[in-house]
Amino acid sequence: MINQYEQQYKREVIDFFNSRTSYDNEYTIQRSLPLLELIPFQAGQKVLDLATGTGIIAIAAGISVGTEGEVIAVDFSSGMLTQAQKKIDELGLQNIQLVEADAEYIDFDTDS
Repeated sequence: MINQYEQQYKREVIDFFNSRTSYDNEYTIQRSLPLLELIPFQAGQKVLDLATGTGIIAIAAGISVGTEGEVIAVDFSSGMLTQAQKKIDELGLQNIQLVEADAEYIDFDTDS
């Protein structure tokens, strides 16, 4: 069970990221995208992106797995997810699902 200090800290983190009107910049993009070189994505694959933020990784993964694949992108900041959804919509991607949740408490089926 989460104690009051953890809860307060998470609330502060959420408020901080919700207040960011723009998170993407050259630094965040250049820091994030090299991670994808470590993952051999395949068409049709399912991908889980925890702490997706503005969706930099989720969007790149969504493009990599194609229309047969699926990306579930989780973040507890509604502000970050709003920015991610805007980019997803602009790109016309249909295979990315955004979920507002605390990654510590998401529940997926075993081996999913």
